[in-house]
Amino acid sequence: WVVLDRFYHPPVRPLRDQGKLVFGYLNLGEEEEYTPWFKEVKKEGLFLVPNEDWPGSYMVDLRNPLWTKRVIEKIIPFILHQGFN
Repeated sequence: WVVLDRFYHPPVRPLRDQGKLVFGYLNLGEEEEYTPWFKEVKKEGLFLVPNEDWPGSYMVDLRNPLWTKRVIEKIIPFILHQGFN
C-alpha cells in the first residue's frame, strides 16, 4: 500500500503497474487554504476553528450534511480521477 498527498504526488500509474495499491490521502476532519474548493467550503459555513498546530488548516464540521455531500460528490471523485485506487 502507498498513501500519497492528493495534490502533490509522483505519477500514480507506474506505482499501480508495479502492483501497489495507491491511495490519495483525504483528511475528513480538516481542509487547507490551498485546496481549490476552500472558498466554497468557507462560504458554506463548514469550518469550525483553525487548527493552531497547522497554519492554513481549518477543522470542518463533520456533522454538516453539506460536508458529507462535498466529500462524496466532489473530493473523492477528484482523487479517483488522478488514478488512485
